[in-house]
Amino acid sequence: MDEVWPEAQANIAAELGTGMPDAVVFAPNTHDFIIRLVAAAPRSGPAVRILTTDGEFHSARRQFARWEESGEAVIDRVPCEPFETLSDRFLESAQQGGHDLIFISQALFGSGRRFDRVDQLASLARPEGSWVVIDGYHAFMAIEAPFDEVAAESAFYLGGGYKYAMSGRVAPSSMRRRALAPVRQSPAGSRNSKTLPCRQDPSATARTRCGSWARHSILRDCTGSMPFAECWTRMG
Repeated sequence: MDEVWPEAQANIAAELGTGMPDAVVFAPNTHDFIIRLVAAAPRSGPAVRILTTDGEFHSARRQFARWEESGEAVIDRVPCEPFETLSDRFLESAQQGGHDLIFISQALFGSGRRFDRVDQLASLARPEGSWVVIDGYHAFMAIEAPFDEVAAESAFYLGGGYKYAMSGRVAPSSMRRRALAPVRQSPAGSRNSKTLPCRQDPSATARTRCGSWARHSILRDCTGSMPFAECWTRMG
């Protein structure tokens, strides 16, 4: 694994466009990373305030709804429709402040529509909050260089290999660099992982155990990204 991990990190960083392979970390699934991020995020009150949309994937949507139901989170949801104005409307809501965590999909799973203000949104991130999290699961290897060096300096990026990286079913992954603030312990979440070949070219024989990966960075103190460049990785 001493050879596999660095190779996978380099492939993912190259595909993302971050140029920061050491900022990529892995986990069994993206839900695991969501739990960790929310547990660690600075809070302005007893309940974490989250800005998101009404079109997020189930890993985030269901967990946010449960936290909201239990009073552990206050969720502000920006309607996805009309899609033509979503990027502008969401960015405007984020600029108003007052949120501990800002979470949005770069490509919406239900419609395929794209949030195209990633750099501007990432510039709002601060170590003391708000933290910005881009769910790139449905954008990785569908959008060229979806998370560049500018965004990687301040935001988190979650992704996995199931969709356009062709890693097979049940394959999420996440990457993370350094902690921004004291981290509170949190549940590990579900764990499903499978071992499959991960190769950059047909001659490679490296095998890796990758669930989900994420890349994040907060003002040079944290980084997390998600893609797997030309690397077929089965993650569970």
